[in-house]
Amino acid sequence: MSSYNFIKSIAEKINIKFNVDIKVYPIINNFFGEKITVTGLLTGKDLIEQLKGKIEGTTLLLSSNMFKAYEDVLLDDISIDELSRRLNVKIIKCKFTGEDLIENIEREVVRCQSR
Repeated sequence: MSSYNFIKSIAEKINIKFNVDIKVYPIINNFFGEKITVTGLLTGKDLIEQLKGKIEGTTLLLSSNMFKAYEDVLLDDISIDELSRRLNVKIIKCKFTGEDLIENIEREVVRCQSR
């Protein structure tokens, strides 16, 4: 099972439990080739091209292993701030553990429901 399918199945369970609408988007690695499925090799350009206009005004959770070590910069030198501006979203960088992903989702659900 791909990580996309796994994360999507978790999101569907959270959607039902908390009555929210979490969407999971697969990103094709055009930079290195679509057969490359390693999250750490995705670029900002691929994210922007495939997500622009789909997620504006929401929150985007990204795995920390997509960024250069100790930096908030992707492989193609697009910073997390630039990515946030170009996609018009709040970005949360998650540790690459499932536990951290779930904790960040829960925090965002609570934040959105308390508005």
